[in-house]
Amino acid sequence: MSAQRIVSIDAARSLGILAIICIHTGPFLGAGFNATEDMLAIIINQTAHCAVPFFFVAAGYFLAKKMATDRSPLRVAASYSGRLLAVFVFWSLAYVLVPPHMSIVKQHHYWEFTSARILAMLQDPMALVFEGTRGHLWFIVSLALAVWEIALLAKIGQLRKLPYLAALLYVVGLLGGSYATSPLGLDLHFNTRNGPFFGTLMVAIGWYIARRRPAPSLRTAAGLAAIGVALSVAEIAVLWKCLGVHPVRHDFLLGTAPLAAGLFLALLARPNLGRNSGLPQLAQYSLGMYACHVFFVDRWYRLKPPSANHVFELGFPLLVFGASLGVVWLLARSRFLRPFVTGAGIASRDRAVPPVVEAGAVPPFHFNQGRQRAGRAVDGDEVGLLVPSPLELQLPLLNAPLANHHAQRDAR
Repeated sequence: MSAQRIVSIDAARSLGILAIICIHTGPFLGAGFNATEDMLAIIINQTAHCAVPFFFVAAGYFLAKKMATDRSPLRVAASYSGRLLAVFVFWSLAYVLVPPHMSIVKQHHYWEFTSARILAMLQDPMALVFEGTRGHLWFIVSLALAVWEIALLAKIGQLRKLPYLAALLYVVGLLGGSYATSPLGLDLHFNTRNGPFFGTLMVAIGWYIARRRPAPSLRTAAGLAAIGVALSVAEIAVLWKCLGVHPVRHDFLLGTAPLAAGLFLALLARPNLGRNSGLPQLAQYSLGMYACHVFFVDRWYRLKPPSANHVFELGFPLLVFGASLGVVWLLARSRFLRPFVTGAGIASRDRAVPPVVEAGAVPPFHFNQGRQRAGRAVDGDEVGLLVPSPLELQLPLLNAPLANHHAQRDAR
């Protein structure tokens, strides 16, 4: 591994992919578990949600390093976002062209089913633009937007306004997201996880960390992360108790920002953390693993035992991780496919801009539930064209508070 790489960040990127897989596989979520296991599920879910902010902050950090050596921020943004767009389009096509289950091919004509899926997706063009053909691709668009915001502000000499813009977008995102059912909530008819709402602030945090000299100490980083944890726990408890918002519904909270900043600063303070773990070497495959892991979640979740099974709950995320790594390793052998699974070309040789992970963890059920359940009659049968994620199938009752909120609004 090159000495110029930050070992601790590469190791965290590999662990971040496993965390994202845990969000999408939902260990211990669903019926058949006791109260202790239900609480464990919440802890795993919310701990894993640290991965998405981390990837945003890391992207902002290395973006600042790159722009510091290039006098044209727009050129950097164009190159960076162009490669992100290529990844986004490639995997969007892959998910729409490859059936979610082979049984569908046996029951229906492939092209009839695929064209029906495409027509269903076109019914929600906003979601298609910001999420692609699978919801977990939202991070790519969000990151590209944040990069362009910073580049444009740098071009016109208004970077001092970045904190205000980022904070405003973040507050709007919270009021339209986790706080949507509160008295101050906003009913935007749009999933505020997508777009510039959350990504801008996280990327801006990484940007300012890169420009700060010297970097804060480990003690400062730990204190900042502790503040973020305490604030997030308080928010989760209040929103759950007072508004009935289940903890696994949260993408970002007020406490997410200091938590993400503290964690990233801690990694910078211990740059050699994880050097001998083998994790840093896997980081080059993180983009591809993020992009392809949902293929395995879709196909293998049906293997879940009907009753609680701890071996499956703990082993399934590891199985998906291993399968994703193996497939990406094979695809990376191809010069044509390598950019779509390793981020080659997104990163410069000196590590100024790292291979980005579409890090994002995506809660499978959110404020665009209707799109996920779109269907169309094919040969007399109702076929789910946009297959709900396993976690959505596990916890249908988690949408009740939001459904009640919309019903009350419509009644008014």
